[in-house]
Parts: sequence; structure tokens; C-alpha cells
Amino acid sequence: MGSIDKATIEQIREYSDIVEVIGSYFNLQRAGSGFKAHCPFHKEKTASFTVHPDRQTYHCFGCGTGGDVFKFIQQHEGVEFPDAVRILGQRAGISVVSSEEDRQTQPIYACLEEACQLFQDQLKGIALRYARSKRKLTDQTIRDFRVGYAADSWNFLLNHLSKNHTSEELMRAGLILESDSGGRLHYYDRFRNRLMFPIFNTTGKVLGFMGRTLEDNKSYAKYVNSPETSVFKKGRTLYSLRHAQRAIYDKNQVIIVEGTTDALQCHQHDLENALAPLGTAFTKDQRDLLIRRFPTAEYVFMFDGDAAGRQAAIRISGLMMGRGNSQVCLLPEGEDPDSILRTGRDLMGFLESRIPMTSFYIDALTQDNHLDISTPEGSLTLLQLLKSPISDAPVESHGVLIDFISQKLNLNPESVKRKVLDERIEIMGSRVMWREGDRESFEYKFIRQLISDGKPETIIYLCKERQAQEILTGLESKHILAYLEQRARTSPRQLAQDLNSVRDPLFKDKICSRIVNSIAIQAFQQGITLDKQRLEHLLTSPLWETEQRQRNYNQRRFFNEKDKRKARQEIRRSVRPTLEEIEETFRQIKFQKTKSRLYILDPKVVKDPRTEDALDQLNLDLDEIEEGEEDVHKK
Repeated sequence: MGSIDKATIEQIREYSDIVEVIGSYFNLQRAGSGFKAHCPFHKEKTASFTVHPDRQTYHCFGCGTGGDVFKFIQQHEGVEFPDAVRILGQRAGISVVSSEEDRQTQPIYACLEEACQLFQDQLKGIALRYARSKRKLTDQTIRDFRVGYAADSWNFLLNHLSKNHTSEELMRAGLILESDSGGRLHYYDRFRNRLMFPIFNTTGKVLGFMGRTLEDNKSYAKYVNSPETSVFKKGRTLYSLRHAQRAIYDKNQVIIVEGTTDALQCHQHDLENALAPLGTAFTKDQRDLLIRRFPTAEYVFMFDGDAAGRQAAIRISGLMMGRGNSQVCLLPEGEDPDSILRTGRDLMGFLESRIPMTSFYIDALTQDNHLDISTPEGSLTLLQLLKSPISDAPVESHGVLIDFISQKLNLNPESVKRKVLDERIEIMGSRVMWREGDRESFEYKFIRQLISDGKPETIIYLCKERQAQEILTGLESKHILAYLEQRARTSPRQLAQDLNSVRDPLFKDKICSRIVNSIAIQAFQQGITLDKQRLEHLLTSPLWETEQRQRNYNQRRFFNEKDKRKARQEIRRSVRPTLEEIEETFRQIKFQKTKSRLYILDPKVVKDPRTEDALDQLNLDLDEIEEGEEDVHKK
């Protein structure tokens, strides 16, 4: 909810009937006590999108999306929660009180909006002819994207905007620069004699500008962009996202091109689902933004066919590993979407030659490193190169990636998994292999059990009496436990309410994102960047397990009521782990950790099957495992 008052949110919710709001976007048909329609978020032949006026919620049985009226606005308009509140507040005639941060950014937005209008007014004469003839932009595109022109003057913008804004506000908006001459500060325009492309957020506010020179003169930069400000973060913004989001929902496809004019030409030629980074390489933040907003879409990255474009495709392939349906389309050398479309050629023909990103990435690594993957040496080198991107991929995609690579290299999946995901530890001159994945799976199970248990006292007991925080090694699980312990001590009642709703399908929409952001921010303050998708997976896995058990229950046939009651009781017991089960999982974590630290003096011992049996038979107390480590070695 951020800085918006909760009472205001509830008032807006009360005045925003979900049937009326959704019905204003597309037609709803009465179906019993509710309403039905074709889902706006994916293509379907049979209407499976339902709206429940009694619960004020919506749900699609086709793609699984659902939520309340705020969630619908977030999905349909492609905005964050605060913006959804403001949109509905404006619709209901309720003013949303701005926070202190909003009050600081409002003058910046005002400066940028006025500058955009000035640039639009100046687009005439030579500049307009250049936009039409050289860049082949239509008048409709110029209006839709609010293309403008920065006058060839050092103080045109400064003189006009200084009437309503201070120099400090214009500096904070990134519109002017300052220079020190003889101890006196002078201000001048950042953009001069350039075609101006405004950069918008998803609600239509101007965040900054990209200026292109009208002359191809190598003595100065072809493009000048707004600097990063409090409202504009280049690595977290994508050009034309506001204009493309509706088409992306309709086509379930995202086309990412390299340049601004590439994106504009695509929009002019019925490829309205095209986006572009803002003068930088495609970043992790931009990737996460797209996947969070369009989780089921196909992602097609279109690159120039030169060496730089190929290297960019390789880098982005590593970033997208295991995330969504990603494709690569390499254009002929010397070509880009802008040049192809301006000369009247069909870009769709090139799109048909796209290839899956994972296949492209593996083939590119093999070719660039001159590897012969038919030999053990070549396969081992390739697996070492793949270790980092696969480790960074979401946990739930590891299995699919391992199987795919195994088939491509004709190797055993277990061998690939051990090489890519496990660790190799040097111990007193000999090498001992141990399964890092085993302990990681126990840690994840331990965290899921704690969340399902939902009792703050259990969390405090395990952290205080068993020092669980010191035993965990996985970054995400470690920080989740730290967050749970902090909340259990400061606000146990609220934590219990949050965790008790973990089996509610709306948990992910209502509570999970808040918890994930809190954990990620706390870790970032310590200099640690966490994978938010992995955090979300850990927090919502109890919900998935509950749904899986309920699905299995629904599919079973019961011959009498006694068996049916017994099955229901088993479901209730399984989703609420006992303290003994949690402690047993924790004991396994400590046992696996101790195994990995054993000092094996004779390498032959490692290969002896009796070694594993002996370790498994050691029935060690939780405290003795760490305190009596020397005794363990002797045994």
C-alpha cells in the first residue's frame, strides 16, 4: 500500500464496484449469480473469465489470473498498486493524498510535462521535414508518441520554464546543466537542436527524454539522454511500454529491439508490441519488469546481425535462461528494424526465422570457445560455462534445463546436475564431492514447514534454542528466516495473520509481494541482492502444495463417507506440520552440513559404500553435531 492511507484505499474499494469497472473495458454477460467474458489477458475461444459481484473478485479458469478490482487495474493498465489506487480514485471522485515523496516528485513531473509540450510546439520547419522524410515518421506516430524538437539555443527551454519553476527543480528534472564561470553559476539547456523522444511511464507521465541530432556529425553524440533522476531510472524503464502493453496482452508476445526509432517503426507497421531499452544493454531489472507483468508471453529479441549484435544476443540469452518462452532473431549484417521497415520490406519474414534462446546460447558458447562437445573435455568446459546462468535461473526451471542440456550433450542428467549445480570442496589435499542440492532441498523444505506452521513461537524457539539462522546457507532461505524471526519478536499477531492466510489463493496478490519487497530491501541494505522470484516461490509453495493435495483429493473416488473423512483429515494434517517434523528436517540440514565438512584423510574412504551407511546410521543429537565434531570424525 506504500504511503497511501488505508482508509482511503478501503473507501475507493467501496465506491468501485468490480462489475461496473470491468464492464467499462469490455462487455460482460450474465451467468447465474455472476458474469462471464472472454479473458482479456490471454487468447481463448470459450469464455472462462468470471466476475463475482458478491465477493468483488474476478478469476480466469484458463490462465489462472484473478484478484480484486485493484489487481484488475494493475493487470489491464500495466501499472503498480499506487497508480491503480489513483486511477480508481479519480474514477470514483476521491482524492488520493500524496506522500512526502510524491510531493517532492510532483514539481519534477510538472517540469517534464511542460518541456514536452514546448518541444512539441517547436516541431516545425526543418525539424518536422527531417522527422517525416529522413526518419519516415507519420503524423499519427508523431502525435501518439509526442515527438518534438529542442531549439538550437542555449537557453530556450530555461527561459520558458523559469517562469514557473526554479533552477533547482529544472536541474532535478535533468533538463538543464550548470557551469561555474569566475565563481558564478550559469545554467544552460541540456538538449539543443535535437529531435526529442519523450519517455513515459505506464500511466503516461513523462520521465525523461531521448534527443537525436539532426545531423550525422561525428564530433558530437548522435543521442543524448536524460540523466537518472528521482523519477527516471534508465535500467528499469523500457521505451514504448505504455503504448505496447495492450498489444502485448492481445498477442501474448513481446518484441524487444535495440533502438528507439526501431520501436517507432515497428509501431507504425502493425507491430505495436515492440519495446526498446533506453540506450543501454538489456538489464536484469528490465527483464524482471517484463516477466512480472507478462509472465506467459513469448519474448523475441531482435538484434542487428553484426558482431556487436551477436554478443548482445549471447549476453541476454544468459540473462533469460530458464525464464519464459524466449527467442532470438538475428537480422542480416548491417540491417536493423528501422532500415528494413523504412525501405518497405517485411520484417515479419525475418521474425519467422527466430530460434529458442537456450539452444542459441549453447550453440554460441560451443562455437565461440571452439568446443568439441563429442569429447569429455568439451562437454566439461561447456558445463562449466553454463554453471553461472543456470544457477541464476529460477529454481523451478533447473530440472527442465538440466534435462535439455543432458539430451543435447547425450549425458546422464545426474552427471550434468552434479557438475552444474553442486559444489566441489578442497579438503586436506583430497577432493570430496558432496551434494549441495541435498542440503538446499532440506533448507527449502524447512522454510516451507515454518511458513505452513504459522506460529511465531515456533520460529522464535528454533532461532533461539537451535540457532537455525546460523545453520542455513541459502541466501533466500536465510533472509526469509531472519525476516520471520524479526516479525515474530516485534509483531507476532500480524505475522500469524499473514502466515495463516498462506493457503489463500489471494495470498500472492495481497501479502506475498509486500513480504518479498521487505526481505529484498533488508538484504540490499546489507549489500546483498536476492532473487525475488525465488523468494516468492518459497513463500507461495505451501499454497501450491495445498492445491495439489486438494486436487488429488477431488480426483479420488470414495466408496463410503468414512474413507472420505479420513482423506480430509490427512489433508488437514499434511498442511500443518508438527514441531517434530520441523525439527527432523532441521536435524537433516545440520547432518548434511556436517557430512560436507568431514576431513577425509584417505580418498579411498570416499568411494567405500560403507562410509555413507555409517554416516546415515549416526543418530546424533542436534547440539552434539556441532559441538562433538571431532568425535564424529573418529567414528
